Amino acid sequence: MFHVNYNPPFFDAVAHESGIDSPKDDNAALNGDGATPLDAVQMSSRAKNCMFSAGVHTIERLAELTPVDVLKIRMAGQHTLDEVRRVLRQYGMQLMHDQPHPHP
Repeated sequence: MFHVNYNPPFFDAVAHESGIDSPKDDNAALNGDGATPLDAVQMSSRAKNCMFSAGVHTIERLAELTPVDVLKIRMAGQHTLDEVRRVLRQYGMQLMHDQPHPHP
């Protein structure tokens, strides 16, 4: 089986600017340990690209972020935050330190 080791070289700069910790092994989804890749969820391309640029590639990693972390990601705004919350809610998860929000 072919394994891809994807760790964007620009992550450190994005993480530093965004205040996000360095990525965990997001290749877990490729290794079959049950992690859910963002590519497998219904989410706008813009939101996915924001998360990918910050080194977030799985739902589980996304749930480790706080709302402030999401808003610090380049090109992510309130709409992206709302979309992230919606997607995580579909998986029975929420952002760390997030308060429950009414369903739209």
